[in-house]
Amino acid sequence: MSVTKRLVDYVTDTEFEDFPSEVMEKVKLLILDAVGCGLGGTQTKLGKIFIDIAKTLGGKPESTIIGSDFMTDCTRAASTNAELINALDYSDSGPAGHLGTTIIPAAMAIAERINASGKDFLTAVALGYEVGGRVAVAIKPTFNRFLQVHGIGTLQAFGSVAAVGKLIGLKPNVLLSAFGIAGSYTPVRHAGKFGLYEDYSYKRAKQPHAITWIKDNVGRPSEAGILAALLAEKGFLATTSILDGKNGFWAMACSDRCDFDQMIKGLGEEYMTMRVGYKPYPACRQTHTTLDALTEVLQREKLKPEDIEKINVNTVRVLADSFVDYNPLNMIDAQFSVPYPAAMVVYNVPRPQWYLDENLKNQTYLEMASRVKVEFDSKLDPNIGSGPSNVLIFVKDGSCFETIVENPRGNPENPWTVEEIEEKFLELARAIIKPERSSRIIQDINKLESIDNTFNFTKLLRI
Repeated sequence: MSVTKRLVDYVTDTEFEDFPSEVMEKVKLLILDAVGCGLGGTQTKLGKIFIDIAKTLGGKPESTIIGSDFMTDCTRAASTNAELINALDYSDSGPAGHLGTTIIPAAMAIAERINASGKDFLTAVALGYEVGGRVAVAIKPTFNRFLQVHGIGTLQAFGSVAAVGKLIGLKPNVLLSAFGIAGSYTPVRHAGKFGLYEDYSYKRAKQPHAITWIKDNVGRPSEAGILAALLAEKGFLATTSILDGKNGFWAMACSDRCDFDQMIKGLGEEYMTMRVGYKPYPACRQTHTTLDALTEVLQREKLKPEDIEKINVNTVRVLADSFVDYNPLNMIDAQFSVPYPAAMVVYNVPRPQWYLDENLKNQTYLEMASRVKVEFDSKLDPNIGSGPSNVLIFVKDGSCFETIVENPRGNPENPWTVEEIEEKFLELARAIIKPERSSRIIQDINKLESIDNTFNFTKLLRI
């Protein structure tokens, strides 16, 4: 059978009760994490630009812009919220990338538009993760091809269209067309011109420059899923086998391999949602083993900034070659550089404030960043998701303290607690909304399946 049809049938046939309770509890936490990241994103320069554009363009007030005082049409709301959630580089992460940045905004925008129940919203999000995760993992290119044609957003429209199609009740034959439309609406894999990988042997420490602010381009696939589903609902036709065959979407997305079995393996039995992790730091996931190791040594040895002589980071090649920028020009540069986040950890700067202009220009922090040396260690096996790091802190009294971390905190192999996830949300929300409302948001997400109208929850996200 066509893998496209198998996935579509799974979406249309699966209901809330078919998911194990632990999956739905995980989906609730992923929603909480996403809206927290969105609230934090409103305080960034990047986020403020997207909000300003959305407000200027206007639109039918049917869907919430997180952390704002207005609503707009469902497509613009989904696109804007996706960019807000992605702004701090703090959103969920897993083998399929940052799925929540596209799926949750699309599902939330449509749920508001049609007054969907909380149970239906949860079901749609869960299905989005299952479909989107399988497609993205199955067509992930080899490492060398990745360096040339990387781009997370290109792979994420299928999770978005699956969630939206479920919410508006598309029949299988209609959802097949929606998948085809979504595939044609995806952004190109632009990250070869991102700034990190244009020349793999190039060290940004010698010649720093600004990375493109487009980052993962998550807004377009979130919006694409909505447009595709609405067009198909009106009778717009498209290929019904977008994912299949030698000229399927994997080839369109410039991958050099595709595992069709992986797209459908374990449907309804093994859950991609459970392979998604949370990010304890607002920085590229590949930096997190370094930041975890640094945090562990600092806390274990009770070190203070004034104690530190230098920090050596021995890690995988991609970090040593591409994530060393001692003079980040803006928040995006800083998110993709080991030295600057390392300085933030050393000085225990509140994480939502890492990329404020005053911190990016703070000479004390930059001086500490200049002491961080990042080198490739051939003994460490490369892992494109988050390579292991061995961190050595040299102290001014001559001592040296060392720790190696292979699996970053927040990953399923090294999980966060519910309390830690909620604390992250509260810290992100603190600058935007009052503590009482933050607590109410947590409570409402915890009982989403019993809320008749999703709007009763989403209105809490406006200011």
